Amino acid sequence: MASLRLTSTRMELEGSLEAINREFHRRGWTDGHPIFPPTQERMERFLQAVGQDPAKVVAILEASKGEATIEKIAINAVMAGCEPEYMPIITAAVECIAEKPDLLYSWLTTSHSTSPLLIVNGPIRSVLDISSGRGGTTVSWQANAAIGRAIRLILLNVAGVAGATDMHAHGWLVKYSYCMGENEEESPWEPYHVEQGLSTNESAVTVFVVEPPHHVEPLSSGSAQGLMGAIADSMATAACRNTMGDAFPLLVLCPHHAKAIASGGFSKADVKRFFYEHARIPLYRFDPGQIDFFYDNWRKFYSWGPHAMVPMVEKASDLHVIVFGGPGPNSLFIPGFARMRPVTRKVEIQ
Repeated sequence: MASLRLTSTRMELEGSLEAINREFHRRGWTDGHPIFPPTQERMERFLQAVGQDPAKVVAILEASKGEATIEKIAINAVMAGCEPEYMPIITAAVECIAEKPDLLYSWLTTSHSTSPLLIVNGPIRSVLDISSGRGGTTVSWQANAAIGRAIRLILLNVAGVAGATDMHAHGWLVKYSYCMGENEEESPWEPYHVEQGLSTNESAVTVFVVEPPHHVEPLSSGSAQGLMGAIADSMATAACRNTMGDAFPLLVLCPHHAKAIASGGFSKADVKRFFYEHARIPLYRFDPGQIDFFYDNWRKFYSWGPHAMVPMVEKASDLHVIVFGGPGPNSLFIPGFARMRPVTRKVEIQ
């Protein structure tokens, strides 16, 4: 195997794997979990499989304007425990993240509890064995965990400096791994990436910037409208950026709920319209100080009086819906953050 020319600074570290991990942690290069050291041998094996110039710049990442080269992305992917085959998804996700640099800066330096969530669609889910929840495969899944963690390490080591750019008030577990494949096989509607203009036989990754998920468990076996009404009550809250006019939330329906709703004659567009119209709270529920933070397009509710019903999105299409998970009536609502519209990229299967 021909040796690849790598430009990253080399370090000679002696000792056990535990000692190397302690040193990486001391230097602020890890997320607190053990890593695979990015040795020359691992990097060469990884980059040979990727087949791209290690010096190629995929994106410039705020807040430090770090160059996310193929080599640097690979270093963090190796550390996260990825397989080389995961690189197309990781590089596409990095491109998604970098699309709005000003918003990336605000997201990385906010005290708000947010993190990138990767949604994977298309045949690549099976090729890379990415869990979509089908058959109960929702936890302890290597591809999901490693890909999500690689993005976290890239943001830590390329986009910023730990403790300086990551100012989140609460460290939360989903920051370590936030990746899921849509359960297209059990969804009654078109896959998410098809909504974004791709075909069913193409693969894609979408990056959302969102809060931790909120568990939604309506147990009613009644009408589709009743089921959605219960979910809508869980979605609308005054203490949320969605109801301040600046976010793109994600509703993650389990197959059980999705099929029950679809059996009531609701298309995905109908579902979005229903929640736009029903997931609302009256203006008087907002503290005057919070109203001061309403975005301009939300200030119209002032003139409508205290009983004006404030939606969580400006229009129905700003709510995004996917199907994920296994058996049981358990769905998720994931609030968005600060005008960070989700970005989708096509992923080529190598």
